[in-house]
Amino acid sequence: MTPQQLQQAGEALFGPQWQTALARSLGMKDASLIRKILSGSRALTDNTARRIRLLMAHDEWIVGDGADTGHEYIVHTRYPRFIAKVASEQAGDDADILSGITYACADGDQVLCEFIWSDKPPESDDLVRLLQRADAALEAAAYDAMD
Repeated sequence: MTPQQLQQAGEALFGPQWQTALARSLGMKDASLIRKILSGSRALTDNTARRIRLLMAHDEWIVGDGADTGHEYIVHTRYPRFIAKVASEQAGDDADILSGITYACADGDQVLCEFIWSDKPPESDDLVRLLQRADAALEAAAYDAMD
């Protein structure tokens, strides 16, 4: 793994302030080793590169069927992290849908609403692309459930 690949992985997992968060997730005392690897003064060990790849291999999206909560939901596990309720478009009288960010899914039957952000939400164009990817993840989960 090159320093550039390390940076890309760190930013994908933890956002712009990724060095300390990645170091902690790898069990390091602080981010000094990460900075040395980025500068080229230290090499990334094969074991550490493998552990970073394992972090990247975790699912980016988690879709919950609502069996426990009564509401379907979707979680984005990478930066910027969020959880959102998946509501029926026909539930227009639901007050939860009328406040905050809402996103109408492509199928026309679902709306993403009640967003809870763990990280700062992206700006307008990036937010739209992220929500389009959430919509695709919901569609993929629906197809998987049919199998």
